[in-house]
Amino acid sequence: MSNFQIDKGRVKIGKYSLSNLALAEVAATVLFFVLTIVLGWSAYKDARTYFAWNGALKTYSSNLDPSADLETVAKNRPEFAPAHELRAKIFVNSGDVNSARSECDILQRLDPNNEAATVTSGIILLKTYDKTKQEPLLNQAKALFASASASADAKVGLGHVLMRQGDLEGSWKSFEAALTTDPPCSLDGMTDLYIGQAAIHVKRGNASAAREAFEKAMFMAPSWDRGYANKAYLLARQMAESPVLDREKFKQAAQVWTDFATQFGNLYNQNKDARAYFKDAFVTYMDAFGCLALRSLDVGAASGKLNLLRGMDSISKRPTLNYLATLAQVVYHPSLTIDERRLYLTELYTVANRSFADHKDLSPRDKAVVHQLIAVRYAIDKTDLNAGVREADKALDEYSSCGEEPHLKAMILRVKAACLWSSKEYANQADKAGLAQKAVEAAEESLRAEPQPDLDEWLKTIKNK
Repeated sequence: MSNFQIDKGRVKIGKYSLSNLALAEVAATVLFFVLTIVLGWSAYKDARTYFAWNGALKTYSSNLDPSADLETVAKNRPEFAPAHELRAKIFVNSGDVNSARSECDILQRLDPNNEAATVTSGIILLKTYDKTKQEPLLNQAKALFASASASADAKVGLGHVLMRQGDLEGSWKSFEAALTTDPPCSLDGMTDLYIGQAAIHVKRGNASAAREAFEKAMFMAPSWDRGYANKAYLLARQMAESPVLDREKFKQAAQVWTDFATQFGNLYNQNKDARAYFKDAFVTYMDAFGCLALRSLDVGAASGKLNLLRGMDSISKRPTLNYLATLAQVVYHPSLTIDERRLYLTELYTVANRSFADHKDLSPRDKAVVHQLIAVRYAIDKTDLNAGVREADKALDEYSSCGEEPHLKAMILRVKAACLWSSKEYANQADKAGLAQKAVEAAEESLRAEPQPDLDEWLKTIKNK
């Protein structure tokens, strides 16, 4: 075993000895080596964090999930606030409200005045309100956005609160103010701004401006699935308002709608989390497509769209009722041949009767409308005028429990009058006068519900005979 001793400023280990200076050099070398390892590891962590953060930003800007890179950043530098801001945004977008709140809590611990945490907390309140409709949440969100009023993103959030509160003018001004604020909105904030402006245009009935704003939002965030659903809704509105009554024009336009429906259907299949929203928009879209086909006198295409809708959503009654209402208009079109009119009347009768079995949630008003439309079929084709009168009476019975609606009441009474007046042509001589009188009484009652100049003139004419 070696002897260790200190003698006259030297350290002796066995037969070897080191001066104090040499010993200091050894210590310095060891310390340098340790510091090199420590500082080198820290530099490595910083470099890894830097590249991971850049990767996260690049991935997020490409509308992909940067979670893996963000995990690296958070692990190496948990005090780095921007990473927590981005994680909070991602959690909000994915609907993970609890995780988003946790990130906001971390941000506020790191920086009690962090604007991003304030704005994100307000957005969480807005999203919670949209699901629960708890009015106090709107005021809480409004207060948070007001407390960060210098932020462009906060102004966007305030615009959405005001829109939900019905203040469209104030909402629009808040969105406009966000556009001129420096520094400008974040990418998400700008997307939400365009979405908000589009929603205001929709509420104001300006479909073309709404579509333009939605397309701006989709340009900012191409993976925003609901953008396609909103675009489908606006296209549906455009179709629903179209006056097309030319089969060739419809065929030319139909390819555009079909191409979009295919694109839209693919998105529906790919995005399971957004299917509920897509489904509503798709039903609206195909409903309008079917009604456009009817107005274009293509009953085959229209019937196909209705059947497609029934396959997607057999519960919703609105497409069926819209389809019937459009049929009731088309059957009077003067360009229809007798056979074509008979085809439309058969379709009207079939779909109307089927609606009672398919839709158990038909309201009294809905039932009144359907019975009235079946009566229209009999009034036009005159196959069973007594059945037409019975359907009109059923419609009046349903109408009696659905509240006052003069136009609907007048429509029911007019079709009843038409059936009664036509039936006297096939009645024996003893019944003709009675049927004529009942027709006049129904017509007069309809005029009391709602004036109709043509019907008034008809009454004056037959009374003078």
